[in-house]
Amino acid sequence: MVRENPFERESRRLNRLFALELLACIDASAYPARNVTTGRAVMRTGTLPKALPFVEAGALQAVIHTGDDGQRVVPATFEAGEIAMCSMLFSASAVHADIVTARPSRLRWLPRDVVESAVVAQPRLGAPLIRFFAQRLREVQMRERIWLSRGLKARVWATLMREVANAGPDPDDRSVVLLTHEALAERAGVSRPRLSMTLKAMEREGLVRIGRGRIEVLGH
Repeated sequence: MVRENPFERESRRLNRLFALELLACIDASAYPARNVTTGRAVMRTGTLPKALPFVEAGALQAVIHTGDDGQRVVPATFEAGEIAMCSMLFSASAVHADIVTARPSRLRWLPRDVVESAVVAQPRLGAPLIRFFAQRLREVQMRERIWLSRGLKARVWATLMREVANAGPDPDDRSVVLLTHEALAERAGVSRPRLSMTLKAMEREGLVRIGRGRIEVLGH
């Protein structure tokens, strides 16, 4: 799991507070939960979302596409008790974001019009929602600065370590990341060619062993 920082703790608290208030105002049982596997994109921008995922178990990750050389930035996670929300999800802009599952999750989809109606009808919902977005913006800005200031190898290694942690213990006592190079490049915020070059260098150093659709992490 990504190490939590003070900004993330506060935005997570505000998200959960809003979710609790919201679920108390609507009939959540009308929107049954379903299980979603790891690595699946559950929401994409470009059009306004019809529903927002509430995380009952597991974790989601926001992947922001920066548009420069196909790079991505992963600045935010959403865990149990939170609703996956990014301000850019509410407008069709040139910069866009995806919400993907960081690990197996159970999600309950809340229709956007139901959420909007509840916020209008219940003024008490407005305060935690506004405070959450303000806090999340501060967190995103800080994470972007930290992530993009890292060297290429450090970013790839940090991404591999995060994926190993999310996968949980391996019965064969091995750390294996089951991702294609394209998927790993997206999560590391690098282009596919640069990722492949970096992985080959890391393999020569004995840090990883590369296979088809899998990377075994050796150097940790």
